[in-house]
Amino acid sequence: MDHWDERSKNQQITGMVRYMGALFRKRLGLSWVSDQDVQHAFGVLKTNGVGSGGVSCHVFPVVSLLSHSCQPNLQLLGSPSSQVQFQSTAQIKKGDELTWSYTNVLQHSSTIQQSLKQTWLFQCACPRCRDPTEFGTFFSSRKCVCGGYELEIGGAGRCNNCPKEHKLDITQDTYFLCELKSGTLSTVMEMMKRLGTINHYHPTHIIHIRTTMRLLDLCVSSPGAEKDLSTQDLQLVLHRGKVLLKTLFRLLGEHTRPFVRYHVTFF
Repeated sequence: MDHWDERSKNQQITGMVRYMGALFRKRLGLSWVSDQDVQHAFGVLKTNGVGSGGVSCHVFPVVSLLSHSCQPNLQLLGSPSSQVQFQSTAQIKKGDELTWSYTNVLQHSSTIQQSLKQTWLFQCACPRCRDPTEFGTFFSSRKCVCGGYELEIGGAGRCNNCPKEHKLDITQDTYFLCELKSGTLSTVMEMMKRLGTINHYHPTHIIHIRTTMRLLDLCVSSPGAEKDLSTQDLQLVLHRGKVLLKTLFRLLGEHTRPFVRYHVTFF
């Protein structure tokens, strides 16, 4: 399946495919390659390809049958090459659909949907995406002034506690997450403490979770760095670490790579 009818609406894609077709015929001497052949190959790779760090792309007939889920029961092991391996992340009963995540699911729900729509041309309707609270984590939801949370319901932002409607805008959160990536141990620690004084987010919101993940990653990558943190700071990190594991358990499960990684960091 190449979804070319839909992909052809993008002028950048159609122009690139025409250029590739001409390149194959004129520069490589492959006169038998038509634009339709390139369209089909491009569409199949975009739809069913399994990437390897942006270096290569592989197509496996059986893997092409696996659907996406933001709470999958399979995860990819290693990098695909001549073969590909998956590991179960949950108990799979006879008749259960096998699923894996096509994209990073530890993102805002709107970012996930945008990525899936742009590359794979569908809107996810897995259990997590059908639940505006994301299993009670409010992972993508800011707090309303009334104390409720801004949920995305039917494409619109609505509070779960009052009639107020909200404009769904993650610009501030995106900026914060970009700043987080370049933060040092001391700056990320300050960001974590600052978040504790802001009442805009649920304790299991992506902003809190990604801040904790970044701080723990910095501690692991620089052994002994935690000695620069005060006892009060370490107590806060321990508390946030427990919340992180609780959130990863709810969203992904205890046998997934992120949960195991941070569980090992603590225990």
